[in-house]
Amino acid sequence: SPVPTDSSLSDGWELVVVPLGAAWLVGVAWLVSSALVRKLCRKNPSWTSTDEFGLPLYLCASHMWTQIMVLPAIFLLSLACANYSISGWVDTASSTWFTANGQRFWDWCFFYVFGGYMVEDLIVFRLGPMLLLHHIGCLAGLMFAFVVCPAGWPYFSAGAVAFEFGSALLNLYCLYPHSRYVLWAYASSMTCSNAAAGLCCAAMVLSQPSAAIGAKAFSATLTGTFILLRQKTCNDYVRKHRRAARARRKEGG
Repeated sequence: SPVPTDSSLSDGWELVVVPLGAAWLVGVAWLVSSALVRKLCRKNPSWTSTDEFGLPLYLCASHMWTQIMVLPAIFLLSLACANYSISGWVDTASSTWFTANGQRFWDWCFFYVFGGYMVEDLIVFRLGPMLLLHHIGCLAGLMFAFVVCPAGWPYFSAGAVAFEFGSALLNLYCLYPHSRYVLWAYASSMTCSNAAAGLCCAAMVLSQPSAAIGAKAFSATLTGTFILLRQKTCNDYVRKHRRAARARRKEGG
């Protein structure tokens, strides 16, 4: 797909010019809000321990508002700017980075918030090898979709929202690991979110017949790797929960 140009800048100062502008300020506002939410969650004494990934449980709690509320809201606002037309959104994203009417304003907000969401974890917390690779992969996918393959941006952002919804239920399960209801909510949502992200990736690849084979392969490989690892983790949690439940029944006679 063609790389967007900045010819529209001649129409006047754009709201989302990097690194200043209202979209960047939305990212800053999210960063400040994220710190406040994390501070509030940290006050819960039951969330001071760590999960199996070595991260504090209060972080699991504080991430959920971004995963369930912020990112989906920004995605829907971007879709609304395209009059709820994916094809119109694809046309805009593939033709320009900046629009004089602010049509890509929420795209830039998503870029800043999602990117900041990953970078914040990398800087503030000591991530294990798997989470470190996960965050680097997310940032690589973000840059690829926004800069290298911009026509696929609507599908990337939809897939990211789907992935994060499943991750939000994983965070909820980490907070309440003994609840079978939370477990099944997590297992079902993770499976559905992986399927939805896979469909978004397929749509991204199939909708761009002129895109380079390498670009398509990168997108499919990165997304497929995420899906396989996420689903494996989910299945492992379900098996672990079942074994623990059987052990408790045996102990109870």
